[in-house]
Formats: sequence, C-alpha cells, structure tokens
Amino acid sequence: MLVEIQSDVFKGKYIQDGKITFHKGLNTIVANESTNNSTGKSSFLLAIDFAFGGNTYVTGGGKIIENIGHHAVNFAFEFKGEKVFYSRSTEDLNNVSVCDNGYSVIDTISLKEFQKRLAENYGFEDESLTFRGAVSPYFRISHKSSKNLEEFLKGNSMENARDCVVNFEKLFDRYKEIAAEKSNADDAAKAKETFNDAVKRNFIPSSIKTDSDLAAVYENINRLKEELSELSRTNDKEILAFDSNNAEKLHALEKKYKSISIKKTRLENKIAVAEHSIEGLDSPTREELSVLQSFFPELNVKKVYAVEKFHESLTEVLKLQINDEIQYLTMNLNQVNLDFEAIKSEYEKALPDGTFSKAAFDVYGKKYLELQRLYDCIENYKKGKLIALKDSAAKKELNKKEINVLDEIASQVNLNMAVLNGHIQDGKWKNPVLKFFEPKTGNAKGVSRYSIISGTDKGDGTESANIVMFDLSILKQTKLPAIAHDLFVRNELDAERKEDCIKLYATEKEKQIFTAFRSVYNYSLEVQAIIEDNRVLKLSTDGGELYGTSKWVKK
Repeated sequence: MLVEIQSDVFKGKYIQDGKITFHKGLNTIVANESTNNSTGKSSFLLAIDFAFGGNTYVTGGGKIIENIGHHAVNFAFEFKGEKVFYSRSTEDLNNVSVCDNGYSVIDTISLKEFQKRLAENYGFEDESLTFRGAVSPYFRISHKSSKNLEEFLKGNSMENARDCVVNFEKLFDRYKEIAAEKSNADDAAKAKETFNDAVKRNFIPSSIKTDSDLAAVYENINRLKEELSELSRTNDKEILAFDSNNAEKLHALEKKYKSISIKKTRLENKIAVAEHSIEGLDSPTREELSVLQSFFPELNVKKVYAVEKFHESLTEVLKLQINDEIQYLTMNLNQVNLDFEAIKSEYEKALPDGTFSKAAFDVYGKKYLELQRLYDCIENYKKGKLIALKDSAAKKELNKKEINVLDEIASQVNLNMAVLNGHIQDGKWKNPVLKFFEPKTGNAKGVSRYSIISGTDKGDGTESANIVMFDLSILKQTKLPAIAHDLFVRNELDAERKEDCIKLYATEKEKQIFTAFRSVYNYSLEVQAIIEDNRVLKLSTDGGELYGTSKWVKK
C-alpha cells in the first residue's frame, strides 16, 4: 500500500516536513471551510495518482507546474512488510527514481517498469493488463476524470470505450476466456481491410461493388463472347492464331515495352541536361569583359578577371564531376538500349505474322483480355463477399461470447452492490444494476456500451450513489489496490445518502480509499468522527493550503 508522500512544495502550516502518511482503509483530506476554497484538495489527490504512476498531476488542467514550478514528489509503498521508496520529477514523466529511505537516488527505471512492479506487487494476474489501465478509472479526480458518471469505466474522457471494457474484463481475470474469439475477429477484420485496400489501390481487379454491378458485368461478358465468336469465324489468320497465351504474353510485353521506353527517355533527358550544364560553366573572355566595360565604365575589369580565374579552377572540378556523371548515365543508356531492342524483338515475335503491328492485338487480343479481367472481377467479388461474411461471423461470435462473460461479471458486481445498497437509507432505493449491451450493428467488434441504473431512476443523486457502490464493489472483488474520490463524485447526493456513502467508505479495512471533504461540520457527529479519525491531511485558506498559498486564484 501507499504509506507516505512527500515534497518540498507541500508547505501548508499543517504539514510537517512536506510529508503526509497514509494507512489502510479510508484516508480523508479535509478543508476547514464549507466553500470551494482552492486549498489543494484535488491537487493532492492528483499527487497521489502521480505516485500510482499517473501523469495528470503535471499534464492536467490544474496548472500546478505553471504556478508552483517543477519539483520532485517522493513516495513510499509497503509490500509484505517491506518499504520501497521512489521519487518522480515533474520535469521527467518517463522515468522514476528508486531511492533509499532518505530519498537519495539509488537507481532510475522507466515509468513502464515502475508500473509493472506495482502490478506485480499488487498481484495482478493478467500480464496484458497495464497497472494504469486497472486503477485509472477508479481514481475519479477533477482535471483527470470525466465528470460524466455515465462513462464510469473511463480513466479519462478521451479513452476509447471499447478499451475500457477490455480492461474491466482483465481486472476480473476473465479476458483470457474471449482471447481466442478476439484474435479470430482481429484476423478477419485485418483480412477484410487488406482486401478492400488492395481493391482500392487497383492491386486486385474488382469493379463490382453491388449485385447490380455484377449483373452488368455478366451482360458485358456475354457481349464480348459474342464478338469474339464472330471474329473467330473470319478468315483472318492473324486473328485465328491468337489464343489466351498469345494475348496475355503480348499484354505483358506491351507493359515492359512502355516501361523501358520511359526509362530510355529519362536517361536521354538527364544526359542532355548534364551536357547543357557544362556549357553554362564557361567563364567570360577578356574580349567579352571589354564589351561589358563599354556599357559600365566604372567596372574594374582586372578584378573581375581575377575572380573569374578563380571560378575557372572551380569550374574545372565541376566539369570533371559532370563528365563522370555523363559517362555513368551513358553506360546505363547503352544497357537500356540493348534491353529496349530485345523487348522490341520479343514483342514482334509474339505477333502471329511476325510484324511489328498491333492490329491483331487491338482487334482480338484486347477483347480477350477484357473478358478475362471481367471473370477476375467476378471471382474477386465473390472472394470479397466471403471475406466480409467471415468478418461478420467472427464479430458475432466474439460479441456473443463476450456478452456472456460480461453478464457473469455483472451478476457478481450486482450482488455486492445490492448488499451495499441495503446500507443506504436502509435499502429505500432500488438496487443499482450493472449491464452491458451487445453492439447495435453487426459491424461492431466487441462490446463497448454499458450502464448502471436503478429501475427508472436516472437522477444525479442516484447516479452518484451508484458509482460509490460500484467502486467499492470493484475494490472488494478484484486486485484493485485503491480508489480515489474527489468532491464531484458525491456532489449530487442528498445529505442522508451522502452520510451513508461515507459510512460505507469506513467499512473498508484492508485496501485504501482516498477522498476529500470541504468541511466536516455539515455532517452528523457520527460521520464527523469517521472523517476526523481517518484524516491524513488538513487544509485551510490561511496559509494551510497544500502549497502554503493559493494566491494565483485570488485577486
């Protein structure tokens, strides 16, 4: 568990040596006024989140660094009776320092390695579940979490709902039960994406997108078959000699012929440009400079000529380099010319009459190749339909299996929430029910919709109470080590339910709960005692702020 946190910037008059210590169960942060007084309650909860590997303490909207400056946050955990000490700098979010008990640095590890160590020490079983993926949704803190409690599985408002559901399954060590179905769905989706991309880029011939397109293609096939049949009845030996092999071979040779022609032209152009460049390097003669002086009498011809002599030495070097390039390009061109003649000869021989004529190819061969292309389009359309069917079937199988797993998890959570709900105003309110929903369309891969409702009651107060009970249930039923609740989690609760939720917090004795209060004086004496007995940090507006001041929010 987290046993302490310390920083030189924690300067409130109720904080000794910048250190705050924690204990098992409920840990409360209490301000001495009932107003929203900017004493540092949320900032301190973010500092706790920072110790648990989060970054919002630095990157969030609280402007802590902007007003306080960069600093180190030191903290210690205790596992199996042994304390381990760490430090994080707000200037380096990617690394964590391993320290001795005086917070002198011994070693430096990556943030990922630190989070991995926390996961191992807290006993997380699914290695694919990141520590932050596990704890972040349940650290509900201003500037970090969504205040929309309907998104209660999200660590922040930007997280993908689908990923949050997967993390929830992993937290209960149930994700492995759908891993095979998810892998099949991923593979099927990738196959579909790859096929569609190949069609889009014209790597695969497929002009058919609908059944209407398919019917039109069959009409074109029938037309081409009739035209080819009519041509085959003629006495044109050149056409009669054409078969599928001839047509396809000629088509391939034609592509090569065009390619080598383009390469040949490019090399010829490069050589011409290089030769023109050499001509442009020549320096002006004395006679040319004299003519220039007649137009510009003040021109210092001797100085210009001296400069040009220096340029000439550079020009000679450039000419040598360009000549070398011309020789290299010429060698390449000679080889390309040989290849060009070879392909041209092969192209001529592929024609039935041995002449360099495209007549037969244009009349018969291209029609034949178009016919083959249309047949390929039909085949690829069928392949695409089959790939899409496999993708849809894999998604349905995943969704079916996953909803069964999630229903089982929800059933466990709902039983526990029902027990807790019995302590809220003696069970006056309907039990909260966690529910997951199958995707609305067959194109969705995996479950991403969820809710907690109490009958038809969708009021804000009921929603807040349900979240408290939900988080306490997850804390009890999983390896989740702690939860953190900022003020907004309970803001909408009426006085009676708010007090009962605080009493529920106090029932946790092994794991940790961190939560903040504006004041204790609005509660009954019993609840005041709970809050004060579990207080780890006192804050006020008279120098008792977390950072010793709140001047940046005041006039």
